[in-house]
Amino acid sequence: MSVERIIESISGKRIATYERCFEATDIAECLGMYIWNKRVCAELLPVLQILEVSLRNALCSGYEFLFRERRKQQGKNTAEINAEFDPMWLKNFYDSAADCQYKDTKTAIVSAANKLEKRGIELTADNLIPELTFGVWSHLCQSHDINDAQSLQLWPDLLYHAFPGRKMKHSQLINILRNVNRLRNRIAHHEPVWYSKSLYGTPAYLNKVINFYNECLILIEAINPSNLKAITLVNSHASLTALCSIQCVAEYKNLAAEVHAIPQINIKNWHTHAQFSERIRGAISSIQGDLVSIKAVDGNYSGQFFIDKKDRAILKGLAQLKVGELVTFIPTRFDDSLIATKVHYNLPT
Repeated sequence: MSVERIIESISGKRIATYERCFEATDIAECLGMYIWNKRVCAELLPVLQILEVSLRNALCSGYEFLFRERRKQQGKNTAEINAEFDPMWLKNFYDSAADCQYKDTKTAIVSAANKLEKRGIELTADNLIPELTFGVWSHLCQSHDINDAQSLQLWPDLLYHAFPGRKMKHSQLINILRNVNRLRNRIAHHEPVWYSKSLYGTPAYLNKVINFYNECLILIEAINPSNLKAITLVNSHASLTALCSIQCVAEYKNLAAEVHAIPQINIKNWHTHAQFSERIRGAISSIQGDLVSIKAVDGNYSGQFFIDKKDRAILKGLAQLKVGELVTFIPTRFDDSLIATKVHYNLPT
């Protein structure tokens, strides 16, 4: 397969940006830089995921701390504060908000609640929060000044509770969140994360990525410094440090030079050899009518499995089953129960 055929699938217009900015001499170098951008995006994704999850949890727990602190200052006791705190505070505020500045966030929250309803999931704070978009949390940080009586009156008071790991001004928080949102959108739309019309030269493009990543780290540290170790654990920090170097860019420029010599992936062969056997061994531990349980004997598994009542072992072989008999089966789960399916019995001992 030639470089030209690969470029056809990506689109020449996207590739032209790499040719112009990195002064590529041929389309193979353009493809190499396109792949470099993909690798950068791949390493930024876990960073953004850790940031987003920790941000929403920090804002929710921070709000509760702030709520309780304010009520305590009003002289209320713990029982009174507990009775007043609303776990669905976010949804209930936006449901009743009339100000047009809250329109988009209100729509996003309603949409998330509707998705839960369609899936038959109870509308609770724990279920709703993970469904909300990054834009909801970003907007929550940009509005709700303490002097706005029609708002939740969060900022700057919430800074101390939601971002205790680093001193930060509210204006800095807003600026970082806007940049993070731009980064997320670029990755989602497969755009080059390093590009800006005003920049020129590889060092400037690398600094664009480095500055994006630096702001992510600052925000993660502000929420919880320990989460920086998670960035190290997923290897994103080491990978991004290596990718954002002049030497690495030069290496990726030459990456696709011999693309014609790369062997084609044999999909069928790979899939056949990559898959694992899910079948495990067990011993029948009890038989009560058509309720038959198996205890796993393979070292990596534990617990009691009940044979699926629609399984052939129950429908046709129930009379032959004996307590202590060795069987093999495919383990599955139904709610909190462990189920044995495709049971093979009458095995030689």
